Order: sequence, then C-alpha cells, then structure tokens
Amino acid sequence: FPSHDTSQRLSLSSAHLFEFKKRTYNELGPLLDFYPSTFINADTSTDIFMQQFLENRFGLNWASRNLNIASLLGLRQRAWADPIFNYDTTEVNLYNQLDWRCRKQRFDHSNQVNFFGAGQGWREQTTYGYTGSKIDFTIAQQFYSEWPDIFQRSYYSNLTAFGWQNPQKEQIQQLKAQVVYRVKQLTAGLKVNAVSFKNVYRCDFSSMKWSASGTFSDGNVFLLQPHFTYQLKALQVRTSYQFMASEALSFLPKHSAEFGLTWRGGVFKDQRLKLVLKGNVSYQSSFQAQVFLPFIESIDWLATSSNAVQNGFFNANVGAAIEVKTFRFFVNASNLGTFWAPSELSVFEGYPFAPLQIRLGLTWDFWN
Repeated sequence: FPSHDTSQRLSLSSAHLFEFKKRTYNELGPLLDFYPSTFINADTSTDIFMQQFLENRFGLNWASRNLNIASLLGLRQRAWADPIFNYDTTEVNLYNQLDWRCRKQRFDHSNQVNFFGAGQGWREQTTYGYTGSKIDFTIAQQFYSEWPDIFQRSYYSNLTAFGWQNPQKEQIQQLKAQVVYRVKQLTAGLKVNAVSFKNVYRCDFSSMKWSASGTFSDGNVFLLQPHFTYQLKALQVRTSYQFMASEALSFLPKHSAEFGLTWRGGVFKDQRLKLVLKGNVSYQSSFQAQVFLPFIESIDWLATSSNAVQNGFFNANVGAAIEVKTFRFFVNASNLGTFWAPSELSVFEGYPFAPLQIRLGLTWDFWN
C-alpha cells in the first residue's frame, strides 16, 4: 500500500519457519556403577529426544527511508518425544521490530511476547550504535523472562525421569557497551559486559533433574575486555585482555590475555608470491576443570565447583599461507602448549589437554 510519498510503504508481511532436531545418546553398562539409578535398562542406554516446530507469522510492515517497523502475530505448533512419551503444544506469539538509520547513527529494537502456550514469557533486545570517522560506539540491552528449553522441561529416558508442569521463568538481563577509537595505524577498543541471571535451570546430578533452586541458578557476571591493534607497514601487532568477575562462575579463569603478530607482503622482485605469516600466544589464569555430563549435555555445577584449582597456562598457534596467481596453500599448527603444559592439565575433567593439531589446505582455481 504505497503512500503519496513513494519512500513510504505499508505492506503485508509473513514468515514461515520449520525446524526438526533429533538427539541420540548411547551408552553401554553396567550403568549403575556410574549413575544413581536407571529406569528402563541397567545394561545399556539408547535415549532419543526429538523435537520439531512449525510456525507461521502474519502481520504488517511499515518502511520509509530511515525507518522500518514490523508487527507479526505467529502461531507455533510444537511436538517433541522421548523414549516413553509424546508431547505437543500450540503457542501464540507477537513479534515486533523497529529499525532506524540516520547517517552515522542506528537504533534497533525487537521484542517477542507470548500470549498462550509458553507461560506468557517475553524477551526484548535494544541496540544503539554510532559510527564516526575516528570513534565507533555501541550499547545494547537484552532481557529474557521465559520458560526453560523444551529439553529441560520434561524428559523421561533410561537415565533421567522428570517433568515440570509449571516451570519457573528464567530471567536474564544483559547490558553490553563497546567503544573503538582509530587514529592512524592504531586501533584501541574496550568492551564491557554485565549479566544478571535468576531462576536459571541447572542439572543436579544427585537427583538427575534440572532445577532452578540451586546455588548456581542466580548470579551476576561482569566482563571487561580491552584490545589494541597496531599496523606497522606489513606487520600487524594485536593484543587483548579479559577480566571476569563472578561468584557463580568462579571456576572459570578470572584473567585471560592474547598477543599476536601477522605479517602480509609480497616475496621476490615482482611480488608475485604473496605470503602471510601469523602467530599468537594466549594465557589464562587458574581455573577448575569442568565436569561434563554428556547424557544431558550440561556440566555438573556442584562437582565442578568442588574440583581442585589448576594453575594457569600458556598456549600458542602459528600459521602460514602463500598465494601465487590461482594457487593457494596454507598450514596451521595449533595447541603448541601441549609441549610445555603439565600432563595432568585438563579443562574438562576426564578429557586431556588438546594435543597438537596441524592443518593443511590447498586450493587451485582453474579459471580466472
């Protein structure tokens, strides 16, 4: 429906989505040596979890030179199944979006509200950005108040048996800000990220259930991330640092840093051979190995927090790439830290430190 101003237009809008997921977990016994109980078979597990949804959205969209507004009503039909039960539900959601652009500035906002079928949950996201000749600035806010994932609401299998008729809403509030300053060969930036969460479902291994009432379901996380890049002709120097403060995630490293070099240039007199050499060294401070539970695809928060503290470590990667006309070749060696890291070092309990990995690549264009 065009207006008298041809830059403005009101139109009908629709969106159609379909998704199907299937998860299979197999394990041979004797299972009672490792798990509190079994519900189907004590010798072997073949647990399957399938989910799919079909959603159709219809609504209106208003577009002008700098502004775009859309509001769509969606009908989502969900179905999921575990080894014992089949489930289905219907959700009605409202989706709203606003995008505004004006020269160096931009503003985006979107929200989703559930009317039926998902506990009247809602989420929203707002972003403001400014792009200047020397300075870029972005600030973003996100908020979620929704039921947990389908997989966390009900799952009856050989190793787990739980179902929440009226699950609590998980609440997550996040505020992010970033500023980047550019002057000649130097680029400097700073990121700040603050997260607050409440009633987040965590897996309790002792009861083999998801719970939102544990010690780790509520908490705060603060991240500070400065980074710098300096270009000296063909050589690029970059460095970054991250500081994290969180009682709920105290098992993760508090400090991490990275330093890297990249050289790009031509070789030989006619510069036909293009060469890239790069390397970086990273460091993370002391941490506790995470206990991963593959049958539920989560970590055991309580067991992780009880693990011994491991010392920080360094890791390194190096790589090279060459290009001659239509021929390209690259080689990359990662996890060099395996040569000096202690043999007992483990980021995930029971999983050794990642070994040295060498990747080779070759491409050849047969036409220009």
